[in-house]
Amino acid sequence: MTGTGMLALAAVLLALEVVPGTRRLGVPPVRLAAWGLAWIAAAWAATWPLATGPGWLGISPGGAALPLVAAAWWLARLPARERRRGLSGLALVAGLGYALMRVLPTSLPGWVSPAWAAGVITGVLASLIPLPAPGSLILATAGMVLGQGGLAAVLAVSLAGGGLPAAAAVPVHFTVAGGEAYDALAAAALTAGAMTILGGDLPPPGEEGDQEAGRP
Repeated sequence: MTGTGMLALAAVLLALEVVPGTRRLGVPPVRLAAWGLAWIAAAWAATWPLATGPGWLGISPGGAALPLVAAAWWLARLPARERRRGLSGLALVAGLGYALMRVLPTSLPGWVSPAWAAGVITGVLASLIPLPAPGSLILATAGMVLGQGGLAAVLAVSLAGGGLPAAAAVPVHFTVAGGEAYDALAAAALTAGAMTILGGDLPPPGEEGDQEAGRP
């Protein structure tokens, strides 16, 4: 199943609230499901070419913009100390996403999808950074978009120079937040969400006291 299909299925399950623990995600399940479906629609609405040559470089403006807008809104609402941790985490996830998207295409056996592998690893890292929910979802998606943007910049420079280096471990056809890169985003989001449900994130602000009160 593609990343789009997996996200659509996850959105339906969230909307029906049939998965235990979805309240840990920090966003009401129905609202998160609506956001996920809107993200799918935005990602596939349009693709803009950025550079051509021996390869092709493009971007899905909707697929890239929504995670970045969500990250900016979330960071603006955090206290200063957590905002600094969030920015550091975002940079760390973006760096890992860039490295994985660059290296994995030539490092894995043919039956393993480099995009899905990169997304899963990135999602796990995002879930391990101690921030209030929905921190892991934000870091996984926005960080992966930024990492893909970094890879796009490398590709653009290579294409502008007349071609890609012979030994470069990068794809020659790449769309930021589109195609296989969108599968990586979907895998990162699904992994971070699953890890959060299993207990990866700190409780959302305002719920710490409720949880303490409910403990024996």
